[in-house]
Amino acid sequence: MHALVIDGDPQLRRFVSEVLREEGWEVAEAESAEKAFEMLRERDWAIVFCDVILGGVNGFSVLRRFKKELPQTKVILMTGHGSAVGALDATAYGAYDYLLKPFGVDTLQSLSRAVSERLAKTPHHRLFSTKASGAYESDIDLVGRSQASSK
Repeated sequence: MHALVIDGDPQLRRFVSEVLREEGWEVAEAESAEKAFEMLRERDWAIVFCDVILGGVNGFSVLRRFKKELPQTKVILMTGHGSAVGALDATAYGAYDYLLKPFGVDTLQSLSRAVSERLAKTPHHRLFSTKASGAYESDIDLVGRSQASSK
């Protein structure tokens, strides 16, 4: 499970990253939106923690880009200048959550576990070809039987 933490404050970035690592996440860090955009396709990011105010491109732009290119990614916006309007905007753009700074270890652990549980329940219904045999395999279980399927 890959997590990305985007914040211009190195102390906050380390704090969030350390908590996530303790929760079993593989964590990468970015100090800016531009750096995060460079990292966008490096991994299948399950969760992204992003500050709203980054200096330059803001967290809402990061949210929109991640939701467009990796729609399954859970993006959590963090801010020290939160408002009800900001929270509504965040959810309207598809944010998983909107955290007001300062927040504690318990909040991060709770979010981390909620996303982990959601990922564990999400089936991956992908068909893929095994090149050697030319057969198809799937992680979808067969539900019923018919004469056609038993031939």
